[in-house]
Order: sequence, then structure tokens, then C-alpha cells
Amino acid sequence: MADLSSHFSGWMQDECRRLEELSRRAAAQPADPAILEQLYRAAHDIKGEAGTFGYPVIERITASLSRLMSRAPDRAQIPLPLIQRHIAAVRRALAIDRNGEALAGELESATAQFLREAMKAYPEVKSPPLAP
Repeated sequence: MADLSSHFSGWMQDECRRLEELSRRAAAQPADPAILEQLYRAAHDIKGEAGTFGYPVIERITASLSRLMSRAPDRAQIPLPLIQRHIAAVRRALAIDRNGEALAGELESATAQFLREAMKAYPEVKSPPLAP
């Protein structure tokens, strides 16, 4: 495990670039379900590994992004700036602030607020609780 964790920083840089590229593609084609699915998968993958390799804040941020994308009634209606804030936070947490608890909490709150509002338009859809 220790040997793998020494390679995580490089892997994390690659994953950040992947998220940023997918974000650019989503901005160019906001309703493309394939791009949004790839973005969700990338966030989900990072969420699953970040905590194990010593990046608990990145795990929280990508968990928030994953929750946003998996629970939104319509991914195409998620505000792109909210997705981009998550991705910028991952980059910031990796670069300068591995202990950005306040930033992660802010994103979790923004995600919960969006999902609460989005679900009002779909009263027939029952969503699981928003708590992480």
C-alpha cells in the first residue's frame, strides 16, 4: 500500500486533468449524456481512492460531485459552474490545501441545496437523504 501511495500524487494529477478536460467538453456540449456520464465516473473513481491514499478532502469533494451527478433528476440541468467549482476545489486541495474542510463543506451544502430545488420539479421521484 505504501508503494502505491507514492504514485498517487501523479495519478491524482492525471485525474484532475481528466476532470478538467471533461468539464471543458461538458461546457461545449452541455446536454451530452455521454460526457456527463464520463464526468460522473471520473469523480466516482477519485472518490473511491482519494481517502485511501491520504486525501480525505478530495474524497469529500468528489463524493459531493458524485452525489450531485447521481441524484440530480436531470444531469443536463445541473449548473455547470457548480460542477466546475467542485473540479477547481479538487485541484486546489491537491495543489495547496489538503485540509480544506471548509471548502468541502461549502460544496456539500451547495450540492444539497441544488438537489433540494431540483427535486421540487420532480415530486414523483423519491430521492434518498442528502446527508453524505
